[in-house]
Amino acid sequence: MTTTASATIQNSTASISGTLDHKSVPQLLHELESGSFSKVDLHQTVHSNSAGVAMLLELIERGKQRGTAVEIVNLPPQMQRVAQLSGVADLL
Repeated sequence: MTTTASATIQNSTASISGTLDHKSVPQLLHELESGSFSKVDLHQTVHSNSAGVAMLLELIERGKQRGTAVEIVNLPPQMQRVAQLSGVADLL
């Protein structure tokens, strides 16, 4: 499986698409490092594992450090399940 993912920021929303895994997450975090956003939209995410959930937690934490609450929207069922199994669903 080829790992591809991308992120764009528009109107305070970071839209993430593609596959979120241990190969794509570091690059996405780098791409989003300097961006300003208060919402992360995952409606175009096609696959994710625990690395994607960890990335969301990192983005929420970075937002807190900037004094911004980061809202996660359109969390795919697969990611919801991983978050539940990991015990972090309430943090998303």
